[in-house]
Amino acid sequence: MNKRLYIAYTGGTIGMRPTADGYAPAPGFLAEQMAAMPELRDPRMPAYDIHEYAPLLDSSNMTPRDWIRIGRDIVEHYAAYDGIIVLHGTDTMAYTASALPFFLQGLRKPVILTGSQIPLCEIRNDARANLITSMSIAAEYPVPEVCLYFGDKLLRGCRAVKVDADGLDAFDSPNYPPLGTVGVKIEIDASHLAPASTSDELVLVNPVVDATVGAFRLFPGLSPELLCNVLKPPLQGLVLETYGVGNGPDRDQAFLAVIEEATDRGVVIVDVTQCLRGSVHLGEYATGAALARAGVISGYDLTAEAALCKLFYLFSAGYSPEEVRARMVQDLCGELTVPPNQGDRRPAVAGLLTEPPPGRVSSPAVAGLVSSPAVAGLLTEPPPGWVSSPAVAGLLTEPPPGMNISLTAIAKMIDHSLLHPTMTDAELRQGCELARRLDVAAVCIKPYAVAGAVELLRGSGVAVGTVVGFPHGNSHIAIKLREAELACQEGATELDMVVNIGRALGGDWDYVSAEIKALTTAAHKHGAIIKVIFENDYLPEDDPKIRLCEICAGAGADFVKTSTGYGFVKGADGTYAYLGATDHDLRLMRAHCPPQIQVKAAGGVRTLDDVLRVRALGVTRVGATATEAILAEARRRGFE
Repeated sequence: MNKRLYIAYTGGTIGMRPTADGYAPAPGFLAEQMAAMPELRDPRMPAYDIHEYAPLLDSSNMTPRDWIRIGRDIVEHYAAYDGIIVLHGTDTMAYTASALPFFLQGLRKPVILTGSQIPLCEIRNDARANLITSMSIAAEYPVPEVCLYFGDKLLRGCRAVKVDADGLDAFDSPNYPPLGTVGVKIEIDASHLAPASTSDELVLVNPVVDATVGAFRLFPGLSPELLCNVLKPPLQGLVLETYGVGNGPDRDQAFLAVIEEATDRGVVIVDVTQCLRGSVHLGEYATGAALARAGVISGYDLTAEAALCKLFYLFSAGYSPEEVRARMVQDLCGELTVPPNQGDRRPAVAGLLTEPPPGRVSSPAVAGLVSSPAVAGLLTEPPPGWVSSPAVAGLLTEPPPGMNISLTAIAKMIDHSLLHPTMTDAELRQGCELARRLDVAAVCIKPYAVAGAVELLRGSGVAVGTVVGFPHGNSHIAIKLREAELACQEGATELDMVVNIGRALGGDWDYVSAEIKALTTAAHKHGAIIKVIFENDYLPEDDPKIRLCEICAGAGADFVKTSTGYGFVKGADGTYAYLGATDHDLRLMRAHCPPQIQVKAAGGVRTLDDVLRVRALGVTRVGATATEAILAEARRRGFE
């Protein structure tokens, strides 16, 4: 067998060793145990490379940030391997297995989470069978999904729940059949598998905004004041675990009033049943209908884990509460069953969440991203604000039925560029007036014109930004700092700074780091954000771009940006060429920056399709001069 697997070892019981204080993770121990297993040296087994996370995590310490970290790790190694295994602790494995299908878009290979209840080092354990069988399935069977394998069952990840704290058959899929069962033979039921993506690459939808979601379980005698405290800002979404088919205490008017007040101000409350099996039907009993009238939406047969992860995914992708409500009742990646009488509420987009969703960071091939942001990419169109989604083949060009991508969200991605050297003061004023009328995110204006732009845009909601060290980045650090200081004093709240490109190409990373850190500190001192321009046309190799991403993360920069728009490269024949924001560079930058750092695309973003495409790749801002044409096209296509 020539297959090779990538194994991401995040932690958990499977690799622990006994200590005086009980089982504990030990760096390198699992790899040693696996290397000693004769089964894994059998030529019928796939080869593997194991990557051990540092630190190793007990899954009780997992957070959504770790979901994104694992997703990014999968994306980075996906193309080089035939399948991916994620070794994970069992306590929150169902949460990670539920989250990854939303964030990973474009799957054509297996991604299988597994672990054990007893460490591999023990003579009697479940780790050996779970590990060997997961590896066999990942190498030999076309399962294009995020799955959870445990106790002889292969489960869809976003349908799995932990049902036994001690037993070796610890996970189940109460409302969806297993994708496969293992006995004498491994039997995969192809009729239950999601279709493979048509995209050639896997994309991670990276969050563009922080999301605050939670879960609350009803119980007899519940105090409305307790629920009121849970629903206070900054909470955006709540999984409400109710009785039976979605019922709650309809005679408790204070309870219902608390819920209605929260939903009226935009909190999305999703009703899931406390029962292990079955679905929510809010209209079946008066006690459920009362919740619906108060603004609660049905989660149908979502598990509590999948409901929480879906809420986090949608809000962090930048969707509005109305858009989140609409998508929560859609089947995005096989996570729920829409009752027949509800019709097919999914966006008419091929592969909806089987391919990256719209939204900011890593949406459906573009079949689903395309309308989302950084992220930010969320569903079938990228959600506002999020992204790291795919270059998705098939980007949507028109909003699909059921998708309500906001015209405002598109406008708020745009920094209207007013930097061309030939622009007169009259043209700069006209540009500011246009930006105000179209309500874009910001203008990026020549430094000498900042004060005038601040006056023209006062009270508009359009930020004033300018450039530092523009366009070639050659100025002394002291000069750049003075530019930044003066711009902020005159009212600029966004600074786009060009790195010293020659120092970066020369590998003088101490200088580059010091410069970026100094400018970031100066900007933040004035409450401004900083966007670091790499000028990627001058950086032909990926390594310097990756290093710049890492430096920006360490410095606390707010954005990384591809280009100035003026980085023309002279060819051997004397002609000049310019690429600007390429899909490759945007994916690379999104993948190598932490979620809190956003990505701005500049150079070559001239049409609505360009905006939607880069948004699906994780971009949250674009620099554009064709702003009016882009938004006119969006209105023509029906974006509202």
